[in-house]
Amino acid sequence: MAPFMRLIIVASSACMCVIMVAICSVWTLNSRIYLDSESDASQLKLLISKPDKISNADYLSMHNYTKILDVEETEKLYNLVGKVASIPGIFGYTKEIGDSLFPYYEYPDCSKSAYKTPGSWLSINYQTNSLAMSCPKGSKGRFVSGPIFNVTFTNPVELRKYWKVVDYEGETKLDNQTDWVIGTCGKSNKFELHQHIPRFKLYSYKRSGHFARQMKQSTGSQTQKPLIILVLTADSFSRRHFFRKMPKTIQYLNDLEKGKEWKIFDFKIHNIIGTDTAENQARIFGEKFNGFQFGTNLNRDLFGSDAIWYKMIKSGFVTLLGFDPCAFKLHRVIGRMPKADHVSESFFCANTRFSGYSTKKRGSSNQRCIGHHMSHYYLMNYTLTFSGLYAGRNQWAYNHYAAAHEQTGQHAQTLDKDMVWYLSQYINSFGKDNNIVIFLMGDHGMRYGDFISNTYAIQEHRLPAFFLISQRSFLDTIEYSYDTLSHNTERLVTKPDIRRTLLYLAGYPYNAPEEPKKSSFVNIFKEKIDDNRRCEDAEIPPWYCSAYVLDQMPTYFYNKNDPYYSRRNSTEKELGDLVNKIGLETVSLLNQNVYTPSRYDKGNLCKKLTFKEVTLTIYNVMKNSNIIMKLIVKVNESEKALFDSWIIISEQYDLNTPEGETENYTPFPIVFNGRRLFAKLINVFRADKYGGTCEELAREAELNPEHCLCKDEIIAEIEQLEEIEDHDGNTQR
Repeated sequence: MAPFMRLIIVASSACMCVIMVAICSVWTLNSRIYLDSESDASQLKLLISKPDKISNADYLSMHNYTKILDVEETEKLYNLVGKVASIPGIFGYTKEIGDSLFPYYEYPDCSKSAYKTPGSWLSINYQTNSLAMSCPKGSKGRFVSGPIFNVTFTNPVELRKYWKVVDYEGETKLDNQTDWVIGTCGKSNKFELHQHIPRFKLYSYKRSGHFARQMKQSTGSQTQKPLIILVLTADSFSRRHFFRKMPKTIQYLNDLEKGKEWKIFDFKIHNIIGTDTAENQARIFGEKFNGFQFGTNLNRDLFGSDAIWYKMIKSGFVTLLGFDPCAFKLHRVIGRMPKADHVSESFFCANTRFSGYSTKKRGSSNQRCIGHHMSHYYLMNYTLTFSGLYAGRNQWAYNHYAAAHEQTGQHAQTLDKDMVWYLSQYINSFGKDNNIVIFLMGDHGMRYGDFISNTYAIQEHRLPAFFLISQRSFLDTIEYSYDTLSHNTERLVTKPDIRRTLLYLAGYPYNAPEEPKKSSFVNIFKEKIDDNRRCEDAEIPPWYCSAYVLDQMPTYFYNKNDPYYSRRNSTEKELGDLVNKIGLETVSLLNQNVYTPSRYDKGNLCKKLTFKEVTLTIYNVMKNSNIIMKLIVKVNESEKALFDSWIIISEQYDLNTPEGETENYTPFPIVFNGRRLFAKLINVFRADKYGGTCEELAREAELNPEHCLCKDEIIAEIEQLEEIEDHDGNTQR
């Protein structure tokens, strides 16, 4: 079928005008972006064979200089336009604009603001399986411990009423699963004493040795150094924001590179494959994202035998899964009982109740201290202890840090100094006796400020950081690795590529053959990414594809408050009507999600929404003639609520959006220029700051809190209730 329409950008001295044209095959070319059209595909189609590989020896002789990490290295990629298919037109804010929006600020040490009770301490002794605690004379100690009920992965509310605060009466026996204790010697609701350390598991140690011996016997491999794979994910860090907010870490990595023993690779087109942590990291943890699970048994590992930690265990690795955020919905993707050998997460959830800790994105950028340390310190220290406990074994450890998961973009800086300490401690402690591969990356880029409407911010959301760090002595054992990795730093990479690479590394200690290739994803150590790889080849939805830079449609086309609205010509009016039709349908679909359901004991919780206006429209025409649009929609029921919606428009009813997308909306018909088209809502997020009582009630009712504006009478009733102090000094509604 011929393309049904194109958008042509016409620049004039007065304004940018957009004209919708039917049956046309002209492509929009953003400055410095390369896309091919159907009509001239024969001329532009890249028929490039897989690149040749350069041996390690030849590569090192050709590159006998130290390559310094530099945020502006992306400028060199524009030299590849016309040769490489997926070079983004822009990569994010310029350095100057980024630095002005997110100025450098060094946060104080948590110890300066921590609540103190002089002479107080607590200590876990795993030899005696007991807790010892000391409080100043006249003070009474209290503590809570966990995990409980064998639940190692939870959220801030599920276990709140089950965590039991115990008065300390002397040395106390602990449960066999306990690996954290939170205590206080004062009367404050914020507990000031914390310990979270892994306990040695003999079974895990023996099992890893057993599987390793089996693997060696099956492959006939020789004994070599143990392999440690460390996956460090900094939530909400674009590549450019990493350079902005982690200058000490960048300097440390550059110094490490200069030392000639370690090599750092900076992947510049690391593209998201979903919008948030769940959609992206699920493609590392498992083969696919299956959505958030409701109405199912969560007391298990939802990834099962597909889990990357399970694959690692079967390959003779001891495993650790750690998250310092206590997210509301992530347990609906992972399950409450992931089968990694060690899981560090419930400690942070308990601290949301007992220490005032929070990683909510909507809210202030107050420093996220837990006692005398930043929250991520406890996970870093837990992992260092873990690696020491299992010395001599292959290890896989995953850390997830939420320092940048907030609205201002400033709190990300709190990770910098501790990351330098952590990396240096890890490398100095374990680098001599182990092969180490570190994946230091973002799950997605920043989602704050103008990320909903600013093209530069949208690109930063799409392009998270990714640095691969390893010893040169390790790379020397993988022929062509230097050249292959260097090549791939300038090609389109996404999360399933990282999973495939991890699976390769799982077999590395035994020279095990790789699993047969069943998809287009690559092992970045061994396979050079084809120059003609595009987002669709890597299963990246077009609305997340960094190669599709979005253009803004003039506001007067669709918003009656614009002073030029009355001057629209017939084409502009028809296009504006199309935008408002999509905005109206967006609100209707939101109502289906949260207004119709009655999963609330006082009746419907959420207001019925009515469409008010669209305040922003940005778009891009894709090579298959579909159009992606992003609208900011307002409703009459709230002055502040802004709904950020993504839509795809096509001649086809079956739009084949990826399985497991955040929402599952049915395409709806629209008519433009006499043609019947179909629009499908992909997902909708809240663009304004929201939270508080309504958010909590919506989550309890298993409704999407981003879509729900609570009825005024319900909020008034809740807020009129007196808060009752429970015996632990915590409040309950």
